[in-house]
Amino acid sequence: MNRPFTDHDSLIELQEKNGANMGTSLHSRYSSTKIVEHIAKEMQKKIVHSIVTSSSKLSVLMDEATSISHKSAMIVNLKVSVDGATPEFLFLELVELESQRAKDIEEALLSCLDTAGFTEEWLQKNWVSFVSDGASVMLGKNSGVARVELAVSDAVDEVQAVNHFKVFLEKIHNLYSQSNKNARTDKRSTLLLSNVLVLRDNL
Repeated sequence: MNRPFTDHDSLIELQEKNGANMGTSLHSRYSSTKIVEHIAKEMQKKIVHSIVTSSSKLSVLMDEATSISHKSAMIVNLKVSVDGATPEFLFLELVELESQRAKDIEEALLSCLDTAGFTEEWLQKNWVSFVSDGASVMLGKNSGVARVELAVSDAVDEVQAVNHFKVFLEKIHNLYSQSNKNARTDKRSTLLLSNVLVLRDNL
């Protein structure tokens, strides 16, 4: 009936006056809140598992808000297809923020997604868009949340030489690692090969 949990004690009392045996536990507003929170978390886990296993494409919609304790917070919503259905918006989490700097907001968002069950590897493959209001902390050209997250990707896309250099390093690694002669060389060769691998992976 969409009644607040403050009504819970009165409803328990009413049912007892009607002769119902309501037991002696789980009568408080606190208990009601915890039960609903537990059910919500289990439902969230089930939905996220369905999204992850189906490799559905993910859009993140984020907005700023104020929590009950008057702290800055962000509302994280997803637009995603669940079980192959038409994509729809789903509420994910209300996250309190320690600060409103772009870097801290970005870290809080990524932590929220990770806690929900979206791994970094999965997000790299399936996260396709980020939506927010026009606030500079979100979409600022130099240091907004979206720019911090997309800057490296944009740079790699715009500077094709990076991609060519990465291919070059992979060819060096493949050629060098398959050579029997090089396999018998000293520690300097091993160090060189390790450095090539590090450079390739960092790109």
